[in-house]
Formats: sequence, structure tokens, C-alpha cells
Amino acid sequence: MEYEKIEDKLLGKGGYSTVYICKKKGSDSDMRYAMKISEELAISKNYLQNEYKILKYLLGGIGIPKVYSFGRESDETNNFYLVQQLLGNNLTQELKKYKNKIPKDIFIKMAIQMISRVEFLHSRGFVHCDIKPENFALNFNKDNNDFTVYLIDFGLVEPYINLKTREHRQLKEKTGHKGTLNFCSMNSHMELSLSRRDDLESLAYCLIYLWAGTLPWINSRYKGYNNEAILNLKIEFTSYEYYNKSIPKNLMKFLDYAIKLQFDELPNYKYLKNLIREL
Repeated sequence: MEYEKIEDKLLGKGGYSTVYICKKKGSDSDMRYAMKISEELAISKNYLQNEYKILKYLLGGIGIPKVYSFGRESDETNNFYLVQQLLGNNLTQELKKYKNKIPKDIFIKMAIQMISRVEFLHSRGFVHCDIKPENFALNFNKDNNDFTVYLIDFGLVEPYINLKTREHRQLKEKTGHKGTLNFCSMNSHMELSLSRRDDLESLAYCLIYLWAGTLPWINSRYKGYNNEAILNLKIEFTSYEYYNKSIPKNLMKFLDYAIKLQFDELPNYKYLKNLIREL
């Protein structure tokens, strides 16, 4: 392996990997990278390998991390590693930086880019299946302090079409839950096949969370709530206006639009971006 992790530079720990800052072995360069190390489980290796394949497939897309290397960490372990572009804060960290109130102009710029990243992934035939604020990260341009939003963490990504024929897959039941409970779609709660509409529903929850600083089910009194309880709260959230007084109508329109999409329907991404611009 031509890269080495910097042990005291832990970036985070996810469901199937631990992320470190790393550098090239024997290099005097200041260049740093992000290295994911899988857990010693076959499924963890599969997620990391899937992420590597997807990143290679999406190479060159705006807001898609560059990928540099993938392989076995060493002969002594069954851990695998993935080296990719090092980015800045994820959007949950950005929300905390702004003390749970992101300025409107920055929010709008972030949100439009988030839609564009998801749109690009969909255009290549894939759905993310785990859209959440932690899976978007910023990369700042030091020259003008501008930023680009990146979509990250592609371990659960899967095709929603046959990549050869472009035919949309069929809706199936009992496919298992995918994603993170607080942000996954209601279809995911019900273990239905996921498609573009589900990424957009998850994105709507992300945007509402980033605007309001919370969601009704992200609350200490709901801590430990199970799948069914959070699903019921999401159903209530879309049904009762008293939850939504502090949330702009256009964000609720975004959510309503995503929920009402058909399984194989092509979303109108331009319409969604205009909802954000008109906040």
C-alpha cells in the first residue's frame, strides 16, 4: 500500500468503516487524503468495494470525490482500504458551526448544489439510498472562499435501472430497510425498493433539518424510537400544519412533490431548484 494513515488524525467512524487522514508513504508533500478502513467483516469489504466501483464510474462529476486507491490493508488482516479526496466539514458539522441557523443565502447555495449532485447520480443510473446531511461535505476554494458541495459515502449506492438497456427496475416488497432512520424515505421504512423519488424525499428531510436545525423525530423524548414510530411521525409531519409553521412552504412543497412521485417517474429537478431559489 503506497498510502499510510496518520493514526491521531481520525476523521470519523461509520457503519462499516473508520476514516483517517492519510498521506503517501515517503512523500514530503503536504497533500493529504481520506482513507477508509473497513471492519473485518465480509459485508464491510463489499460496501467499500462497491463505493470504489461507483466512484470510478462517476469520476469527473462535479462534487464527486476523486478516488486514488483501493485494496487490502495488509496480509495480516482482512481489512480493506479506500483512499479518496479529503474534504471539509459535512453539513451536520456546518449546521453546528452556524449554531443551528445557516444564513439564508448560504443555505440556498448549498441546497441547489445538493439537488444537482443527486440529479447527476440519478443521470448515471444510480440511487444513493442513504441521503443525509453527513453524506454531503464542503470543499472550499481558498482563493475566493467559495465552496462546492460534494456527495459522499457511496457504499449503499445501487442501480435503479438496467445499465445496459436503461429499463427501470420493478418495484418489490420486503427488500430490507436501507439508509438512516431519521432521513430515509417512508418507502424505506416499509422495506420497498428504492428509486429516485426516495433520494429526493430524504433530501427534503435534509433541507428541512438544515433550515430548522431539527426534525420532529430528532428529539430527546423520541430517543430510541424504532422504525415504526419514526415512520408514524413522518406521516404526521406531512399531514398536520402545526408541525410546519416554522418551515417555509416551498420546503414542504419539495417534500410533498417527492412523496407523490411514482416509483419510475423522472423527477423535475429544475422545479425543485426553483422552489429553493424562491425561498
